[in-house]
Amino acid sequence: MDQNALNNHYKDLAENYDESFSKLTVDSEAKTKFDFGGENGARVIIKLMDIKRDDRMVDLGAGTCKTAGLVANLAGLKYPVLCVDPVQEMLDIAEKNNVENIETMCSTAEDFAKQDMKYDKLLIKGAVHHFPVNKMREIFTGIKKQLNDKGVILINKSGANRTGGMPFFKKGIQTRCNMQGGLTELLESLLADLGFHVEKQIFEDDATITKNEAIDSIKNRSLSVLSALSDEDIEEGIEEVDREYDDIISYKRIYEMIIAHKS
Repeated sequence: MDQNALNNHYKDLAENYDESFSKLTVDSEAKTKFDFGGENGARVIIKLMDIKRDDRMVDLGAGTCKTAGLVANLAGLKYPVLCVDPVQEMLDIAEKNNVENIETMCSTAEDFAKQDMKYDKLLIKGAVHHFPVNKMREIFTGIKKQLNDKGVILINKSGANRTGGMPFFKKGIQTRCNMQGGLTELLESLLADLGFHVEKQIFEDDATITKNEAIDSIKNRSLSVLSALSDEDIEEGIEEVDREYDDIISYKRIYEMIIAHKS
């Protein structure tokens, strides 16, 4: 998806973005409980990145800045988190919601990586699949220059689940897998080649969503991958979900965490 199409997708989604992801419920007995947009997810991020009060932090692809605000509050950060996103309408939601202890910058990853600045921690949550593959080395080379010694990058992305999960219908799942296929390996190899110490952790939990909420998510194209599908594909997907699932959909939710430490 090109940048203009991506921007238009998130412009349309901005007002309802946080609500869309708040409907995903992790089982109370889940081992990791990484809720994508919630407090438990923010606590996992703080732990994995070893965020300290004096750290300067960037959230690249911050969207509505909800996670950045949670991290800033829970970690008691002295300095505001810099939230970077290419869609101003997404950043505007943070101001509307009075998210505290953040600053915003409207920029693509490519342009951000050219900025002259320094920070200690960089979070990329659910956004790296939007970075142009042919610009990945340029982006992360720039980020390495910006990152202080002993700095940390955390990349959160959806894990490979070719048999199920969002968006719950076969063509949507196939399109999601095709768009993200090989991305983890590319990132691990690139970061190691740039001199980072790289590790990966998998978070897998049982989760539920109601069938009506799943259908609304498809209808509203809450996942950017759905913007690649035609209206006919979306209608067929809705019919498939309505036909194949009970009122409550149970599934495995998988996230990969790529953690890169600068020497």
